[in-house]
Amino acid sequence: MVHAMFNAVVGVSLFFVLSGYLISKILFNEKNKQAPLRRSLGTFYARRTLRIVPIYYLTIFLICSFGLTSLTGWSYILYLQNIQFAVLEVYDGINSHLWTLAVEEQFYLFWPIVVLVIPKQGLLKTIILMIAIGPFSRIVGMEWFDLLDKPHEMVHVLTPTTLDCFGIGALLAYFETFRFDSYLKFARSKGPLLIGITGIVFYMLLRQYRTGVWDDVFLRTAISMFGVYLISWNYRINIDVLSKSMLFKAFIHVGKISYGIYLFHPYVKAFFDWFRVVLIDYLSNERLIEIINISFGNKIQFVLLTILTITLSSFSWWLIESPINKLKSKFPYS
Repeated sequence: MVHAMFNAVVGVSLFFVLSGYLISKILFNEKNKQAPLRRSLGTFYARRTLRIVPIYYLTIFLICSFGLTSLTGWSYILYLQNIQFAVLEVYDGINSHLWTLAVEEQFYLFWPIVVLVIPKQGLLKTIILMIAIGPFSRIVGMEWFDLLDKPHEMVHVLTPTTLDCFGIGALLAYFETFRFDSYLKFARSKGPLLIGITGIVFYMLLRQYRTGVWDDVFLRTAISMFGVYLISWNYRINIDVLSKSMLFKAFIHVGKISYGIYLFHPYVKAFFDWFRVVLIDYLSNERLIEIINISFGNKIQFVLLTILTITLSSFSWWLIESPINKLKSKFPYS
């Protein structure tokens, strides 16, 4: 359980860093163009809605229709499931991963307004403050949860506790947008590698010497430091050469369907497990059952689940997401 939680924290934290970087880069470019506030915000929210909402609400509709949630559908509709998880001290089975999407949406509510409203000279201080809020809110949250006799792990699903991840991504986007020459020099130096290695070492020490306090407070920050290296990596490779390879094209396709992969993967796993049980129950031949158990072993199961998830996500992209995504052309940035 603890091992799974640590692995989940790694993936989620890097995802938040990347999201903070990509979203902030869009917003900083808008700020540079000095477009009207109402137009910039309207364009941003329209494009985010077209990308995220349709397939998400379809997923929520199916979850509620098949009775796959123990919580109220309203929390999912309003993107408040992370708060409900924390209040009820419980995750929601195969829907538990959706707390991260709630955090994303809550971040989208305030960050565009902050970026586009405050003066450009105040942006850097704001980003540094946001990074500091992350670990500080985890300390305060753990103290508060102690008073309420709630488990510490539920602190990590609340949006303020993730802001150092978003902030580190935003910091990279800030320097890339407003101080590009300095950023390019940094990205091509050993700086990102040293920061990444420091983050890995810090992460390994936190895992090795778990105190229940320091790891809860600084684990995400350590992982986010490694995210600095990953994001700056694109300035140390030859994109023109790489773009001609089949691996790069496959990577681009996975990027397109990544939202579907995120949404669908627990449900594919649940269906796979159900199908295996039904198949075994249907068969009476012990030899066949033994073959099925071997065939559904961990390594083969991982490959099959990956293929099924990518296939389902690809169909979702071609049939639903891509046609809706084309409507973004009606809401161009400045």
